[in-house]
Amino acid sequence: MVLLLCAGTGQTEETVPRELRWMGQWKNEGLREQLVRETLEEFQFLHQDIKISMSFASDLLPEKSQVNAGRLIADMIRAGRVDWDVIWLDALIYKTVAAELNDPDWGAEYLVDFSEFPDVKAAHRSFLVDGPDCHQDTRGVFAGPYIEGFYSCLWYNTAVAEKLGLKIREEEMSADDLLSYLLRIKEYNQTAEIPIAGFADFTASGSARRLAHNLFLSEHLARPDMPTDEILAHVLHFFEAMQPCDPVLYDNQTWQDAAQLLLDDKALFLIEATWRYSSLRASFPDLLNKLHPVQVPGFEKQSFYVGGFTTTWAVMKNSPVRDTGIELMRFWCSSAIAEKWVRYTKSPTGLSGNLYNSEYGMDSLARFQRNLSEGRVIQPDISTLEKEAPICSTFPYLYPILYGEMTAEESLIEMKKTDK
Repeated sequence: MVLLLCAGTGQTEETVPRELRWMGQWKNEGLREQLVRETLEEFQFLHQDIKISMSFASDLLPEKSQVNAGRLIADMIRAGRVDWDVIWLDALIYKTVAAELNDPDWGAEYLVDFSEFPDVKAAHRSFLVDGPDCHQDTRGVFAGPYIEGFYSCLWYNTAVAEKLGLKIREEEMSADDLLSYLLRIKEYNQTAEIPIAGFADFTASGSARRLAHNLFLSEHLARPDMPTDEILAHVLHFFEAMQPCDPVLYDNQTWQDAAQLLLDDKALFLIEATWRYSSLRASFPDLLNKLHPVQVPGFEKQSFYVGGFTTTWAVMKNSPVRDTGIELMRFWCSSAIAEKWVRYTKSPTGLSGNLYNSEYGMDSLARFQRNLSEGRVIQPDISTLEKEAPICSTFPYLYPILYGEMTAEESLIEMKKTDK
């Protein structure tokens, strides 16, 4: 046995403990954050030979966003460093890194592929990990556990609906239904001291894009022979029909701004995924008493619902503590974690070990998820669409149309120029 002696002391040099650096997610999101902290504490207890240093992405980045996270990861890769052994990673972050590195297959070189771990695959719902269409968001790399599941929905303020005398249709809301609600708001605002907005929108919500995507899918899937260009034109003309109602009155930069608008009864709708529930429960619990989730409107009867399952973390392949990072991801795949996730967040999970289901219960969110998924097929959310998807060509024009800066026809002309 070789002993390392500290010079001049004759004492054995203390071994520097290894450290795993983990980029956390879900700070200030109530029980989601609690789940991360509980998991960290439990995993650290089981691995006392290594220090687990977890910092939330919101504390690391100048402003928390997938784009900023992707740029940080790309800078790390370009510099040949491993500043973070376990990184925050979802579909948009992966795309951002791919664009920064000009390499859509960067994950194959830099990320651990959990396809090589049968126990991790077995911990997931089979449709997420088996077959040629799996892991498309990461170019075929099984980058990490699909912990989070979500649905796209239209949240409406029941207090505002009652004030306006509206009975909001909860299933199969049509585009005409939505327009009738906005016209009622326009009528109310003509004499109101404090006007009501149709939508409590905010910079990163994707509200307009989610509505356009759902309208497009409803017609495309119900009428597959209808030319795509005609459906895109239908979507843009509907946005033009909403414009005179001035549906976005308030300029909200954050989701907290939008939540306050809803809490103050200054808006009727918010189009946002069910993942927003945890943030609202933590920061605006009173708002949940009057927010009700319903199906996003469509042109046609909807045989689908929009949602998905997403990875949250990935392990850097060249991490010096790669094996411990893999064990952390295995720990997240346990049935105990899956059970906690569903109970804490009231959201579905791609893991298969939970007995409790997010559709259990008689609250409005449970009923919404139960009714939405029954007899319908899941379609991908806008966050996972490739830029070549037809509906994406409309996205730059949605807000200019809503604000009256462009007409639908002008937008279509610009789209044709871009296609050339």
